[in-house]
Amino acid sequence: MPDLCVNIDHVATVRQARRTYEPDPVLAAVEAAERARGLLARAAGEELERAPEDLVFAGGRVFDSADPDTGMSFAEACVAAEARFGTLG
Repeated sequence: MPDLCVNIDHVATVRQARRTYEPDPVLAAVEAAERARGLLARAAGEELERAPEDLVFAGGRVFDSADPDTGMSFAEACVAAEARFGTLG
């Protein structure tokens, strides 16, 4: 199962133990969102038979940048990703 969660308490504990400003909780959240987007794109790409890098996320949909009619709802992409990778988040 992919690990996408960012436990802010753990980030804060590490920062306090290191006596530094790293890791940055905002950066940690961005990285988790990027991982989630990658998993969604891979699953949607398989369903749509398109390369994940060709997919666009906009307007509550995931679709092929070259053919916007070829797509699915964001919710359908989430279901496909969870079926393939397990619970996201």
